[in-house]
Amino acid sequence: TKKLLIVPKTKNRISGLYFSSEWILGPTREYEQVGDVSAVVFPTGYVLDDDGDTLYIYYGAADSSICLATTSVRELLGWLKKTAIWVLFEKRLCDILHDRQI
Repeated sequence: TKKLLIVPKTKNRISGLYFSSEWILGPTREYEQVGDVSAVVFPTGYVLDDDGDTLYIYYGAADSSICLATTSVRELLGWLKKTAIWVLFEKRLCDILHDRQI
């Protein structure tokens, strides 16, 4: 299954993880579908704008292109809260990932 995890912070401390069965970034465009490694995208870095909400995600596509996706942190977290499972850090991170088979 497809998984997404985002680690929100509270007072400079990680408090848990969001898990989703849907991709946030997936190969949908032709340049993401056809290339040296077909049908793959991989995030390589991000920049948070000075406005604190606009998120620029740099990613590779099909191992042949470098791309930029733009989103709103507020909208992304809103989507996660509606569609994802929240897991508190009651256990060690490696145990959570193992239990979820990620």
